[in-house]
Amino acid sequence: MARRSEGFELIVIGASLVLILSFQTVWNIVLEAWLKAQLEVYMGPLAAEIIERTGAIIVPLGLAAVIVHTLYRYLRDEFRAGLTPSSLEILFNPNDERCVRWEHSSDDTHAIVRYRVGIHNTGPKTLLSLTVRAHESRFVQKVIAVAHRVPSEMETPIIWQADALEPQATEYVELFGMDDRDAAVLRHAYIFHIEARARDASPEIAEFKYDPRRSKVLRRLR
Repeated sequence: MARRSEGFELIVIGASLVLILSFQTVWNIVLEAWLKAQLEVYMGPLAAEIIERTGAIIVPLGLAAVIVHTLYRYLRDEFRAGLTPSSLEILFNPNDERCVRWEHSSDDTHAIVRYRVGIHNTGPKTLLSLTVRAHESRFVQKVIAVAHRVPSEMETPIIWQADALEPQATEYVELFGMDDRDAAVLRHAYIFHIEARARDASPEIAEFKYDPRRSKVLRRLR
């Protein structure tokens, strides 16, 4: 690591010297005679010479410093972004209405509760080719595959796809909706798994349990 740091510092110093010499050459060719002539009119030859010589040092040095500093910050940020792995996170909070939302009928005779998970991009780069899949299980076959009109024989039905997800953005994906009649049929507890995938990112798998005997029917186990 020390060798890399020293090599990078040498590159920065070398680039700074090249820029300083380049700006000084431009100064001497383009500005020196003109600036000195303008200053002599107002300040005299001696003052004009001092100001011109001082400017020949300070201006190239300042311009080179600004450019090198800007490039350094840009390369540093790009390097850090490259070291930070892109990753997905599956969010679920039963107390968050973005995850559990109740919808009542117009005559208020029945209600539908919709369960959703948040797909969150935790990294600094845009994620591409995203999918959310439900791993094969009894609950997936009976509820999730039916809700998304996916053939129940698929082992891991894809329930959501997206082209891209911006850094630190969250997209909420519906798992299933259930009304009072569906809840009456599902009397047993079920465990199922949801997987989020994206190109160049580690897949994220979340385990859920549906239990109609609990006040929070759906909860995340891990």
